[in-house]
Amino acid sequence: MELSERKHVLYDHLNHTREELLDVVGQMQAEDWDKPVQSVEGGWTVKQLLLHVATSESGQIKTAQAIAAGQPTVPDDFDLDRYNARQVEKNKAKQPPEILFGMADSRQRLLAFLEEVPEAALDKSGKHGRGDVITLEQLFLRIGEHEAGHAVEIKKALGM
Repeated sequence: MELSERKHVLYDHLNHTREELLDVVGQMQAEDWDKPVQSVEGGWTVKQLLLHVATSESGQIKTAQAIAAGQPTVPDDFDLDRYNARQVEKNKAKQPPEILFGMADSRQRLLAFLEEVPEAALDKSGKHGRGDVITLEQLFLRIGEHEAGHAVEIKKALGM
């Protein structure tokens, strides 16, 4: 795979933030999955937070594809908190191995999209679920930052 310098920076960012999160997960004990994460709205558990990471990345891929194609991204009445809560609720029966598999699958799809998307598309912009308008390049960065922030929350919740 031959990436431009710009794409290489994004690729490295996404790999680095994922490695940080997986390092935290690798230190967890079985009972840690049920521990509360206080900083998350609604008081999610570690399991719910990792479900959120897995499901939100799949949604972000759809947003990225829409931005690259110049298509509408999220509706004007989109409620990110409601969407996130609904995704976690829909997937609550998943067990840790399934959650980690989902995270690996979505990251593989995200990186494949980064590799294939034309360089010029990185400058295209669209509305993000948070309500702001960002470029595709900024979206890739935000995905990593989102994951890194949740890794910090999990570490704090588990006293790491």
